[in-house]
Amino acid sequence: EKDPVSTGELHWGDSVGETGQLLLKDWKGEGSWAQKGVMNANAGMGVPFFCKNKNYEECYSVAVESLESGKALQSLNKLTGLSF
Repeated sequence: EKDPVSTGELHWGDSVGETGQLLLKDWKGEGSWAQKGVMNANAGMGVPFFCKNKNYEECYSVAVESLESGKALQSLNKLTGLSF
């Protein structure tokens, strides 16, 4: 059985700066269980644009591996030219 998630667990901050800091924590794998779940699900929805011919479960697995291994953060740094 899956653990329920409350909306309070998914609060992303009260300002743009606070939200950015919380999102960076998630990219670094430091977010809450609920926030990681949302990041993984959202990333899993985006993977099909890059990995054609994969179903959602396969895309979700690719997304989770990328986020948990730090590869996603490395790609973000490369894309933005910044280092978070």
